[in-house]
Amino acid sequence: LEDRNGHYGFEATYEAAKQAFGMAHLNPADLFKQGIIEVHDAFLPYVYPQLTEMGLFNSLIDCICAFREGKCNENGTLPVNISGGLKGIGHPLAASSIRQLVSITEQMRGLAGSLQLDRRPRYGASAAIGGFATANFITLIENNNY
Repeated sequence: LEDRNGHYGFEATYEAAKQAFGMAHLNPADLFKQGIIEVHDAFLPYVYPQLTEMGLFNSLIDCICAFREGKCNENGTLPVNISGGLKGIGHPLAASSIRQLVSITEQMRGLAGSLQLDRRPRYGASAAIGGFATANFITLIENNNY
């Protein structure tokens, strides 16, 4: 898959991310060291292509290596699913994206309890999947008290 031309993940995530980052006047790189991401992980293999399609990594291999190197954990440069992800919060059907945004907002406000990061994020990104990975959404929020 790595050598295949075109999208090898979720094209709907790619399009949603392109639009969201454009509307927010941000680049995916802005999330590194300043952001937090909650990504749809009802099935673990969904995580890597979503992050790659969002423009955060150049390839699936780069994304997987970032996880292995700890770059996506609570002390990493791009914390991902610090809430425990959808598996950890019970995957509330029809409210998954809202729950992701609540987790991000709690981090931004310092209200995440034992899951609180050492630094409050400036940016948050929620990546949600609907249907058969064709109704995907990216929501970006900014902490104005950063």
